[in-house]
Amino acid sequence: MKKVLHITRFIITFILLFVIMTCYVFIFHINKDNKYVNDFKYHKTVYYENNKIKNKISELVKKEALISNNVLDKKYVNLFANEDGVYKSYIYQFYTGNKVEIDKIFKNEEGYQLFVNKTTEMCELKYPVFVCQELMDNAEKSYEILSNKIMVYFNKTELLKNVKDNYMVEVNYAELIIDNNNILNYSFSLDSNYNNPNTFRINPDRKLIAFSFDDGPGPYTKQIVDALTAHHYTATFFVVGNRLFKYGDVLKYEDDKGMEIGNHSYDHSNLAKLKNGKLEANINQTSAKVEELIGNSPYLIRPPYGAINDYVKESLPNAFILWNVDTNDWLYRDKNYIHDYLLSHCNDGDIVLMHDIHATTKEAVLSVLDELYLNNFQVVSVTELATLKGVTLEDHHAYRSFK
Repeated sequence: MKKVLHITRFIITFILLFVIMTCYVFIFHINKDNKYVNDFKYHKTVYYENNKIKNKISELVKKEALISNNVLDKKYVNLFANEDGVYKSYIYQFYTGNKVEIDKIFKNEEGYQLFVNKTTEMCELKYPVFVCQELMDNAEKSYEILSNKIMVYFNKTELLKNVKDNYMVEVNYAELIIDNNNILNYSFSLDSNYNNPNTFRINPDRKLIAFSFDDGPGPYTKQIVDALTAHHYTATFFVVGNRLFKYGDVLKYEDDKGMEIGNHSYDHSNLAKLKNGKLEANINQTSAKVEELIGNSPYLIRPPYGAINDYVKESLPNAFILWNVDTNDWLYRDKNYIHDYLLSHCNDGDIVLMHDIHATTKEAVLSVLDELYLNNFQVVSVTELATLKGVTLEDHHAYRSFK
C-alpha cells in the first residue's frame, strides 16, 4: 500500500513539474517572440486569442523589423515596421484581426479627406511642391498612429529613387480637430503647446549652389521667385536702383519671400571708372532706395560687368560678389540652352550668374528646378552658401565661389 502511495505521489509530482515547465517554456516563448507586445496595457488574453495579429507580430519580431505597435481603444491595432529598409504599416481591427486601410480609423470620408489634405499641406512645408504631388499620388505610404499624432512615411518612387532625402511628415491631431469636431474613431490626446514641426531644413548631403540674378527687378522676377519658393530654394537678386521706382512692389515681394537683396549700382555704371565720390554716391543711392522699400540696405554688391579694382574694393565697406558659372543668358536668349548649361556646369559651391529681366531666363529657371532637385542640388542665396561652406563674408573682399 505504501509503495502504491509513493508511486502515486511520484506521478502527481512529475505531472505538476511537467505542467510548470510547459507553462514556463510557453511564457518564455511568448516573451521572447513577442517582447514588443508586453507593453500593452490591455488584457493580453484578448489580444493573443487573435491569431492574425499574433502571428504578424511574431513574424515582424523574428525579422527584427517591428518598430512600434499601438492599441487604439481596443478598436484598432497599428503595427509599424521597417522591413529590409522599407517602411511598412499594418492596421487591424482589435477583436476580429481583420486588416483595414487608414481611412477606416476616421468617422467619415470628410474626416479622412481632411487628413489627406493636411498631409499634403505638412509635406509642402518640408519638401518641394512637385515632390509632394509625386509622394501623395504615387508613393507607398506607411502610418505610425500614436496617441497625439499620425506619422506618415513615404517610400521612394521611381522618380525619387536617387534623391538623398527621406520623406516623412507629422500630422498632429491639433491640425485635424476643428471646433471640437472629433473626426477619429478612437480616443486621442491633444498637445497643449503644439508647434508644427514640419519645417524645411537644408540637407547637408546635397550639392549647394547659389543662384544670383542681375539687372532687375523686372516683369519676370515674381515668377522666378514663386518657382524658387515652391522648391524651398532661395537666391540673391542684385537690383539696379533706378528700376525700383517702377518695380518697388516686386522688390518687396522678393524680400517677403525670403530672397536676398544685393546692390547692382544705381544705373548699371562701370564702378571701376567712377571717381571723386561718384562711386559712393551711385551705390548709396541704390542702398537708400532699397532701405526705404524693405527697411534694410544691402551688404552685398555685384559690380556691373564684373568690373572691379582695388579702389572700388577699398572705397566701400561691403562684400563684392562675382561668379564662376556664367550662363550668358543675356546673349543666348534660348531657354533650352540656359537649361542645359545649368545642368552641365553647376557644381557644389558655385555662384551662378543670370538676369531676371529676360523671359527666356525665367522659362529656363522654371524648367530646370525640378531636375536640379532630382540631381541632389540645393539652390541657396549667396550669403547662405558662404555660411554653409564655413566662410564669413568680409568688407573689401571679392568672392567668385565657395568651394
